[in-house]
Formats: sequence, C-alpha cells, structure tokens
Amino acid sequence: MATIKLYLDTRVLAKNGDAPLKLAVRSKDRVAYLSLGMGVPPSCWKNGKVYAGKDASRLAKPPKTMNQKIANALAICELAFEKECGFRTNIDPKVLRDKLLIALRGDEQFEENYTLERLFSDVINNTDPTRNTKQGYITTYHKLISLYPSARTMLPTQITTQFVEKFFYDMRKQGMRDTTIASYLQRLRAIYNYAVRKKLCSADENPFKSKKIKTTYSVVHRNIPIDEFRIIWNTRVQDLNIQRPTSVPKVAMALDIFRLMFCLCGLNLRDLVRLTDKDIINGRIETYRSKTKTRVSIKLEPEALEIIKRLRKGERLIGKALKSKTYESFIELVNRRLSSVSPDLTTYYARHTWATLAFDLDIPDHVIAMGLSHSYQTRNTNMFYINNDYKKLDVANRKILDYVKGEIEL
Repeated sequence: MATIKLYLDTRVLAKNGDAPLKLAVRSKDRVAYLSLGMGVPPSCWKNGKVYAGKDASRLAKPPKTMNQKIANALAICELAFEKECGFRTNIDPKVLRDKLLIALRGDEQFEENYTLERLFSDVINNTDPTRNTKQGYITTYHKLISLYPSARTMLPTQITTQFVEKFFYDMRKQGMRDTTIASYLQRLRAIYNYAVRKKLCSADENPFKSKKIKTTYSVVHRNIPIDEFRIIWNTRVQDLNIQRPTSVPKVAMALDIFRLMFCLCGLNLRDLVRLTDKDIINGRIETYRSKTKTRVSIKLEPEALEIIKRLRKGERLIGKALKSKTYESFIELVNRRLSSVSPDLTTYYARHTWATLAFDLDIPDHVIAMGLSHSYQTRNTNMFYINNDYKKLDVANRKILDYVKGEIEL
C-alpha cells in the first residue's frame, strides 16, 4: 500500500544544523522523498510539528506559521495522492512523488517549480561564474535541448541515472570526444548539486554514480621538452620569418609575456595582467590567485625584472601590452602572436612547462604546489598547521631558470 508521511531528514544537515523537511512517499517496499523547501532544527521538531525548541532562533518563521504552511502542503499532497494512487498498490514511488511535486507547484508559496531551464538560469546569473564557466553552462544547456527538446521543463528529480546514461551515449553517437562529453556531464552534475543545495532533490539519489559512464579523463599536459623550450626561450624575434615588419615588436612583446609568466612560476596570465607596483613588496610579487584566492609570493629574479622593465607602463607591470578591451580578447591576441614563434604555442605552456621541469629537477611536490598556488594538502592542514617557507620556492625557481639557461644539467 502506498503512503505519504512527513519526514525530517537528519542524515545530512545544513551548515547551520537545520534538517530538510520532506515527504516520504512509500510504495512497493521502496521510498522516494519530496523536499518541502524548508529546514527545521531537529530540536524544534516533535510529533510531526514545529515548536519553539532550544534552537528556535534559527527558525525562518514562527512555529505557528510554519505548521500552517506544512499543513497546507500536506493537504495538497493528500488530495493529489488520492487522485493519482486510489486503490492501486503497485505505483512507483518516484512517479507518485513527481505527481505530488506537480501539485505543489500550483501553490506559489513553494519554490519547487524549478525546471531545468530555471536551474541553469539561476546558476549562470546568481552564482557569479567566470565568463568561460558561464559559457560552458550555456553550451551544456543548448546540447541538452538539442537532444531532448522537452528537457526545458524537466524537474531536478527527473535527472535519473537512466537519463544521465542516455545523455552520455547520445553524445558518443554524435562522435564527440570523451573529454568534451565529460565536461558536459560535470556541468550537469553541478546543476544537480545546486538543486540538492536548494533541497529540490535528494543527495541520496545521485544519478552520476553509474559505472557505465566516466566524467573524468586524463588531462593532456601542455609542456614543452627542455631542448625545444630552450630554443623558444632564446628566440630572437627579429630572426623569425614574419611577413609584416610592423608585427615584429608585437610578437616580441607576446614572447616577453610568455617568458615573464615562466619566470614567475607559471603565473596565470589573468593574474599577471592586474599586477601593479603595489604588488611588489621587498623584491617579491605579493598577491592572490584570482581563481583560487590562494597566496602568490614569488621573488623577482633578474630575468623577470629585465622583462618588466621592457613592458612596464605607468604603475602596471605589463602596461605596454594592455591595449585590448577585455581579458578574453587580450589572451587571444597574445596566443595568436605566440604562434608566430612556434606553431600552437600558447600561454598555457609556460605554466605546464614550469611545473614539468620542476618535477624533472626533483623539486618536492609541495614546493611545486606553492609555485602554482595550489593546495597541496587538505585545506585545514594548510590553514592551521603549515607555514609555507617561500625561500624553498625561491631556490626552486632559480634552479629551474638556470636549467633553462643551460647553466645546470640533470
């Protein structure tokens, strides 16, 4: 026999300690959960009602108001339950849950009318992603809609393992690369996790655990062998076969930017473009990586200072090169000019090659992580127990530069 019952899910609590209030829909010895879009401190829940317990200060509204809202939701669901279930005992609980959710969507006080279209819109517009991340969500949504036009009105509870597997195989049939498929699935999983955080679906029913699909693949590393890298490092742009003479100083400037990124431990171009004199303290670049907000502390070696002297304009360290209106157009321009130095050369190779050469020189992983501004160990260990010694990074970076210049060998 199918039943519905209020259920305070204390298995996974919110950061403030509240538990999500749900309807447990049971049928055929199985259960599905429908979030009611509200959290209740466990100490304020007893016998199916909210009351003023010891954590009542965390309640979103007074207990009487919340109980009335819960009673209204329960009444709506019970009517829909009788209509959909009747005397049937073999109805799938997930099907019944979705029917109840549709019934609740007609009540404006609940926020379960989140379709896939609205979820994508919320993540794109309300979570402040970068431009590239935002574009990734947009292309993922368009891919979904091109394959399944009805996906616009899908509910998060309808993102099932079967749906994810179908999405995976349909993209494969189109001849898409595995890494591209993985990126689409990762963004869809991010959308699903966003719905879980809004209590629109349960984290227990993770549809991305299927063993039939892969959402991660080996990264293609963009590092350059040392012999080739030395050729690029020592390139005189004047000696290159560049058809337009006016392009020579522009290509030279792009190559200087590439070299400077390498001198600064493979510093990201996005972080390099915002550096000013204020970021130089005691002969070091002292800033934070924009992507991860982790500390960047790099000693300015003579090679870096020489390049900065050529690129400086005003207080900006590479001000002479900054003539594009946006970062995206700037990086595109730099990469296009770098291709005149070596085919397919991009700024990414500076970062990847620095890390690879550091590994080749037996520099410890945690020192490489410092240079790249990664978190080598767990966040808690880094924050509370380890005081990074950037002198070790200074020694490592000097060793890498000497290796590139041929002053030391393996």
